[in-house]
Amino acid sequence: MRTMELPCATCATITLFEQPPCLDGHDECPEWVCVRCGEALLVGPPTQVVVTARVTTRSGYPRSRAA
Repeated sequence: MRTMELPCATCATITLFEQPPCLDGHDECPEWVCVRCGEALLVGPPTQVVVTARVTTRSGYPRSRAA
């Protein structure tokens, strides 16, 4: 089992984390667990892509007004 020292928010200190066996079949599972309190920490790239859109209008484009 792999271990690494990381900051734990619950313990408020740098503590030992271990990587449990991956049940999802990843080569390197992104989950780490604090050996002191059990807090889970995910380390890795985000799994969802966030897309934002900006709506712009041309300068001087007429706008309709609600009556």
